[in-house]
Amino acid sequence: MKLSSLIVTICMVFLHIDVCEAQGTYQLSQLSGTKWVICIGDTSRIERVVEFSNQKFKTTTFFKSINKSKTFEYDYYLSNTVPSSFHSNLVGKTTSGTYIVIWLKDELAYLRIESLSNNTLKLYQEKRPDGIGSYDVTLNLKKIE
Repeated sequence: MKLSSLIVTICMVFLHIDVCEAQGTYQLSQLSGTKWVICIGDTSRIERVVEFSNQKFKTTTFFKSINKSKTFEYDYYLSNTVPSSFHSNLVGKTTSGTYIVIWLKDELAYLRIESLSNNTLKLYQEKRPDGIGSYDVTLNLKKIE
């Protein structure tokens, strides 16, 4: 093997490692006990909040004009792969992953964690081929607790 080919091969290996690390694996401990506000749409009228425990993914929508809120709580776990089904035995047990896998009472949903810092969380939901009215969406969240 020529020296130039060897150098290119080594560079490609390091580039692949950097890309894989950039995608990241996140820890349940980084999410558990946190509360986030979704920064999307008109927040002067509606505020959407997401909270994580070790086992529950909780969403609250607060309607400011009528001073009322609606809360939903769902089982979830983390996964390193795109899920094809929900495994309730993994709730609270898997401690790391790239995907937040959620059971919406009768339907599977998942969000890919794009980035997570002390103050911000970026999630991506891919359009589901079987989802009517489904579309790609990126959610930017700001930590509030």
